[in-house]
This record gives sequence, C-alpha cells and structure tokens, in this order.
Amino acid sequence: MKNPRANLIPFLIILVVSAGCYLNALGSGFAFDDVDMVQNNFLIRSLKNMPEIWRTSWWSGSGRRSNEYRPLAVFSFALNYTAGKLNPLGYHLVNILLHALFSILFYWFLKKIGSDEKMALISALLFAAHPIHTEPVNNIVGRAEILAAIFVFAGLIQFWNAHKTNLPAKRLVCLLASAMFFLLGMLSKESAIALLPAVLFLALMNRMPPTNTVRAFLFYGITLVLYLIMRRHALGGFVTSGMKVSPIDNVLVLAEQRGGWIPYYATVIKAFGIYVRLLLFPLTLSADYSYNQVPLATGFFEAGAVISIILLAAHVWLIYYFWKNKQWIPLWGVLFFLFALAPVSNAFKMIGTLIGERLLYLPSAGFCIVVGWAFSRADLYFRRRGIALILCALLVLAYGVRCLLRNPEWKDDNALYAATLRTSPNVARIHNNIGTVLKEEKNYSKALIHFERAAEIAPFYGAPIANKGEVLRLMGRPEESIPLQEKVIAMQPDYSPAHFFHAEALRDAGEKNADAALYKKSAESYKSAIALCPLMPLFHLRLGMLYLDHHSQPELSEEHLKKARELNARLLPALTALGQLEMRRKNYQKANEYFIQAKKEFPEDPAPYYYLGMMALELKNPEETEKYFKDVLALAPNDPFSYLNLGRLYSDNMDRPADARKYYRQFLEKFPDHPLRAEAEDYLKK
Repeated sequence: MKNPRANLIPFLIILVVSAGCYLNALGSGFAFDDVDMVQNNFLIRSLKNMPEIWRTSWWSGSGRRSNEYRPLAVFSFALNYTAGKLNPLGYHLVNILLHALFSILFYWFLKKIGSDEKMALISALLFAAHPIHTEPVNNIVGRAEILAAIFVFAGLIQFWNAHKTNLPAKRLVCLLASAMFFLLGMLSKESAIALLPAVLFLALMNRMPPTNTVRAFLFYGITLVLYLIMRRHALGGFVTSGMKVSPIDNVLVLAEQRGGWIPYYATVIKAFGIYVRLLLFPLTLSADYSYNQVPLATGFFEAGAVISIILLAAHVWLIYYFWKNKQWIPLWGVLFFLFALAPVSNAFKMIGTLIGERLLYLPSAGFCIVVGWAFSRADLYFRRRGIALILCALLVLAYGVRCLLRNPEWKDDNALYAATLRTSPNVARIHNNIGTVLKEEKNYSKALIHFERAAEIAPFYGAPIANKGEVLRLMGRPEESIPLQEKVIAMQPDYSPAHFFHAEALRDAGEKNADAALYKKSAESYKSAIALCPLMPLFHLRLGMLYLDHHSQPELSEEHLKKARELNARLLPALTALGQLEMRRKNYQKANEYFIQAKKEFPEDPAPYYYLGMMALELKNPEETEKYFKDVLALAPNDPFSYLNLGRLYSDNMDRPADARKYYRQFLEKFPDHPLRAEAEDYLKK
C-alpha cells in the first residue's frame, strides 16, 4: 500500500461494480421501515433536534419505542433531510456511495493485511455485487448496517497501522483512531461489537506484540463504557429499554414462553443454515422473515436443523484446514463470519428478529474472503492463468443481474409487499402492511381481507386487529371499532396505536350519538397513547383538537397543540387549530398570524385560506371573505362548505342574490346528499 496510485484502477473497478449494481435503485421512493424512519421521523426535520437524536432510541422520532440506540445513523438522515428534504434520490444515492466506500475499504484492508492483489480484488468485487446486500442498500434504514461495517473496517485498518509502525507517537494515534472508529461504529449499530474479536484474531494470527493489543483493548474498553453510558441515558438501561420482543418479530419468543431450550436452539441453528443458503444461492430473497416465515423447530433432528448442523461442522473443518495449512487470511475470514454473525444470531441474547438479510451485511465480508481465496486458487487448480478472474467476472455478472432485478421490488411499499407476498405468503406482518397501504388508499374492503388474514395466521398479533377496527371507524362504524381496540389493549397494553385508534373511535361515536361521556373517555385514551409515545405529534394534535372542539378547555388544547407543533414544525393542522383557538378567544390578530403563517408554509393547501375566510366572515369583512373562499375553491373545487359560505355571503352580507343562487345551485349539483342541502334548497325556493 506504499503506492496509492497502484490502487487507483482496482478502486475504480470496485466503484463501478458497486454503483452499477444499484443504478436502477436511484428512482425508488421510501419503502418498508423508511416510511417511519424518514418520512414520519420528526427528529430529522431539523439539525436543532441533534440533542434529542443523541439522547433517544432508534425509533423515537417516529413515535415508536425500541431497544436500539443508533444516533449516528439517525443523524445521517437529518443531514440528508437538510440537503434535500424528503427527496428519496438523495437518501438512495448516499446509501449506494457508502456501499461503494465500504467495498473499497474492504479491498484496502485485505491488501493491508497481506492478501495478494487477485484475492483482494475478487473478494471486494464479490462483496460489492452480492445480491444479499440489496436490502441494506435499497432500504434507507439499512444505512445503519453499512455505516457500522465502514467503521469496523476503518478501525481494523488503524489497528493494523499501529502494529506496523515503529514510531510510538504514531502507534498511539492509530490506536486512538481505531478506538474512535469503534465508538462511531457502535453509535451506528450494535453489530460493530464484531470489531473486538476481529482485532483479537488479527493479533493472534500475526503474532503481534501483546503490549499493543492490550493497549488497544484498554482504549476499546474506555470507548465501550462511554457508549454504554450514552445508551443507558437514552434507553434507561445499559442493554435494553425494558421493551419486550414480540413473537411476531421473533418466533423464538414462543419457545422461550414454553420453557423449551431445545426448540429455541434448534431454531437458532436452523436460521444459521438459512443464512448460509442465502449467501451461497441468493435467488429467493425476502424483506420479511417474521412470523410465520420460519416456523419454530421441533428439535435438532428436524431436516432444517440437521442441514444447519452439517454446515456448522463444515465451518469447523474449514477452520481446522486453514489453521493446519497456515492460510491465515481465509482463516480470519471464517472466524470473522461466525463472530460477526454471533451477535445477531439469537444464540447469546434474543434480538428483535430471527432472520434478516440486512444482518448479513457485515458477516458476509468474511464469506467473501473465503470465496475470494478459493477463486484465487483456481489458477493453480486449473493450471491456467487468468481463470480466477474469469470465474469472478462471471459470478459478479450473475450477481449484478440479480441485484438489478431485485432493486425495483424495493421501489415503494406496493412493489415490495407484492414481491414479499410471493416469497412469504404466510407472513402475518406482510398481510398487515398490505392492509395498511390499502387503508391509506381508502380501499377498505380489500384492506379488511388482509387484516383478517394476518389475524388468522397470528391470533396473538394485535396490529391487524387494531387496524381492522380503524378501518371500520373510517367506514363510519365506530361502535364496531371500540371493542376491537379494547381487545388489543387487553392483549398488548403497551401498543400505542390501539389506544390512539380507541380514542378516535370513542370520539366519532360521541359525535355520532351526541354523547359527552364518550368524549371524556376519548381524552383518557389519547392520554394513554401519549404516555406510551410522548414524542408522537399526531397524538398531541388530536387530543388538543378534542379539547378545542368538545371540552372547551383552551389551556389544555393550547398545551397539546403547541407540543404537536414543537415535535413537528411542518404539522399544518396544529397551526390552523391554534388559529381557531385564538379566534374563539376573540384574539383575531394572533389568529391571523397563525393562519398567515400556515398559508406561507403551505401555499397549496386550502385549509389556511378556508380559516382566513371564516375569520373574515366573522369580522364582517365581505371582500376578504369572498377572496379567501374563492381561493379555497381554486385549490379544492369539491369543498362543500366554501360553496355554502359564498352563498351565505352573497345572500346575507353583500345583497347579491344572483351570485348567491349560483353558488347554492352549484352546491346542490355537486353534493345532492349533503346534510345541509335544506339551507340551499330553501333559498332557491324564494
């Protein structure tokens, strides 16, 4: 590595392959977890939220609780938002460039530790093109995996530099840099803990002086303690926040509940075999391996477990073979694969999922080292120079085609869920997610089918039951929604959406039946949702509007509306509701400020113009009233109240009966079944 120019061509080749495999991903939008982590994450909307990012959990910005602490990854999303708001192109471009950066760093590391050019290049190209990486590269949330991998290998390179230098000061700087990269890796994702065994194996295999290794681990220990303190401050615990893993996310919970270590570890071993299969034959890929994609194993003699035990034995044999033949680099690769996979394998501690393709991003580097070594030996085996690179080129081409075919499946939720349903038809969460998309598209009948299917697959799964209830509410049947939400709350008391949907259903039922007692119950359910997710702006918004509309409690209304606005500055209803509140207080100047601010921030939304029109109508300013309601109709031609208000304006305040008749007539033509049609009909009969 003494001549940087000698690496320029390999760097460019790796860059072209890394980026080329994902060119058709640049047109994708947000899918799967990106919706919550990016689109709905209020924390990334301003760099002023940096302190909150560093003292809260991974999902807190979207209102979800979690046991993960990854502030550096969240901060990177905030930088993306600052540069390009919610344009998906920037987020995807950064992920692709980071993947290319790691692939180059991987090559550089292998050259550093003594790999020959051919093996290093083949290993890096295989990593750059491997289809198993389509999830972490396409899914913006997968950036946590890529960042952690980058910092792990940057730390390994600095540790190696410390070993190679004879200058004490430089050695100290390199070790401190390695420890810093370790900390940055841990702040990106917990999988960066793999740096510690990786460093130890490097030291042992290269017979490094114990002094350097001990000093390095002293620095790593200090940074690990610092990380744990930061984690405890954010989560309330050194390891977890006390939040329990759901059996929907990880089927191993069922084994643990039944007190059976045999099905637990048999399933863990079966999952290992699936991981190896995905690396060897990445043909059938899935975004979701939750319940019931991989059923709980019955024992160690189940076919999947037996195959996995054989594969584990093969890894042990490889370790012995490489050690016996003093093939230190592929030996390090096998060990790195196993030890990088260990933290996410559930073997030592249950995590939030049984299997995830994204979890193979860092461990797959070890796999690629072994395959790169095998390919580099092909020239000797076939006694023909260049055969190794030819075989590599063919495999990279096949990998690249698979990536290009897989990328469009990550284009958006519709494409991803359709693809996942084909490979994983019995996954309850996918049916729930498809139902959620259909619910947002107002295709309620089809949404109910998928929610019912999800509940059929996993009767203990609260989300589809709660979502079914919410669909019924949206269909105008809040009385049927209420018992479903109460059922979910009894099953999963800490599931905040059920409390929120319960509050919404009670509110609708109160409006439908003119029952003030239901409004009071609704407020209590909103409070329960807020207690579980205090950083969810929508919860505060809806409670604030409830106090505004039905409880006549302006102070409480203002408190929650301002909190919603504080949590999400781009929340239009919070602005307009604060304006309405000031109108009721007869503080028209303050109300006007809120509405004008809303109009300035959301010029294409009709709501600010509507409320400005209502205020002008109340203040008996006919010219402004006319202007604002016509602005509303220009933006929203199907707003019934603007037709009505213009009719009232022309008939009651401006003495223009012809115009009044015109707008009342248009109102009846467009909305013949509207509850207020009698008003227009009575006027037209005069």
